[in-house]
Amino acid sequence: MFKTIKTIKKFRKRNRKGAAAVEFAVVAPAFLAVTFCCFEFARMSIMRNLAQNAAYEACRFAMMEGATEEDGEAKAADVLSRLGTKGATVTTTYQSIFRDDGTVLEDRAFVTTQITVPIGQNSIVFPAAVFGDKAITTQTQLRSERYIGFFETQQ
Repeated sequence: MFKTIKTIKKFRKRNRKGAAAVEFAVVAPAFLAVTFCCFEFARMSIMRNLAQNAAYEACRFAMMEGATEEDGEAKAADVLSRLGTKGATVTTTYQSIFRDDGTVLEDRAFVTTQITVPIGQNSIVFPAAVFGDKAITTQTQLRSERYIGFFETQQ
């Protein structure tokens, strides 16, 4: 019984040449695929956070007195260009508060910025066909800080 075990152990030791190369050939593609997926998902996470930050900064910029929708969209495009984002759609709109009779109570009371970033156009590792028409979409709405009324001097 002991002779059989010793014979098997000797046989295994002699024929282990090339085992590391075979193991590497089996494991390396899976390891590289997981590594590239990690890179891609990390970039998508960074892009999502950047889109949220761009929407917030665009709203903050557009809520200032004298700023226009185009100014907010330009600010968002500037923030998105930091990562080299391609194909992003930025929309900045103002919303007013109305009375029950339909008259404007407060003009441009809210500023809303919506940003849509297509994932396929901004992928580094995988081709666009992998993601299809999926996109990262974020929206921020802030209350405007505009002065309402006129200054009246007391005499």
